[in-house]
Amino acid sequence: TISHSTISGNTTNITGGGGIANSGPLTVTNSTFSGNIAAGSGGAIHNNETLLTVTNSTFSGNSASSGGAIYGAYANSIINLAGNIFVAGANGTNCANNLGTLNDNGYNLSDDATCTNGGFGSQTNATLNLGLLADNGGSTPTHLPGAGSAAINAIPFGYVGNNNGVLMACNQTTTDQIGHNRPLIANTACTSGAVEVASPVASLTIIKDASPAIGADFDFTINSAPLTSYSGTTNGKPFWTRPNEGTTCTLSADSVRYHAQAFVVD
Repeated sequence: TISHSTISGNTTNITGGGGIANSGPLTVTNSTFSGNIAAGSGGAIHNNETLLTVTNSTFSGNSASSGGAIYGAYANSIINLAGNIFVAGANGTNCANNLGTLNDNGYNLSDDATCTNGGFGSQTNATLNLGLLADNGGSTPTHLPGAGSAAINAIPFGYVGNNNGVLMACNQTTTDQIGHNRPLIANTACTSGAVEVASPVASLTIIKDASPAIGADFDFTINSAPLTSYSGTTNGKPFWTRPNEGTTCTLSADSVRYHAQAFVVD
């Protein structure tokens, strides 16, 4: 069992398993695999005819001729994935199988289409915006998802899943790699991968300089202008709208996203 660990910067010049060459049942949770390289297959993990279960973990920049993150060798290789992040390295797809089985048990996010196969909430070709391997708290370095990452809020609050006997829960009963609750704030969605990221909370305050009497009517005008924003779409869908004129200013979103907006009250 590997848990709350980081395996990074390892290289092998033989067949595979830059990070781990696995030949027995292995469970990985809340862990990070970064920058591991194999000359053959399985830059991070080469799974040789056995059972591999990976939950809430992050794979970033791992490289191999086949399966930069995970490679399943032969028919008895069974790989169970849930709640993971996969960002490809310089060589090889994220996941690859040679007659093995890959079970997508939900909320896996990959920047290619090789580590998912229809699991609930899983995403292919996802924008993950991972930061560099760094000290983000805890005793091990991690990759923190940045603003706009599809990993943030990927798992709804209250979700409880079973990844081949390994609990994956978004209800503050489990922790991430660095010991933070999943999620950080109660009743908010969780982050896929090894590390939780808090969702921003939007607020709007309108201040009127004058002090009208209680119950009196008064007029005010809100002029809005974007300070920073994304291009307007996430996974092909608009996520915020803002009318620029008229008597009503409305901000709406289909989910929680990082966004900054300036309001001037006249």
